Amino acid sequence: MFLLGDNRPNANDSRYFLDEQSGSVAVSGVRGRVPEKPAATMAPLLLGALGALLTLVGAGLGIGGFIAGRRPGARMR
Repeated sequence: MFLLGDNRPNANDSRYFLDEQSGSVAVSGVRGRVPEKPAATMAPLLLGALGALLTLVGAGLGIGGFIAGRRPGARMR
């Protein structure tokens, strides 16, 4: 396996060991894997949709309140 680090400018990954076995590492030398987290990518989308919905509800309530206060027959103080 040829391994690359996430922070490439500061990672001592396979690029630094090209003289030794072409920088490759045996599969048996890998100790773990990074788990995938697909739910974390949905959170900003869901929060954005909720914010848009709340904005529309607030605008609708504001317009409704304005119209209700301006209808004919309502007392003006």
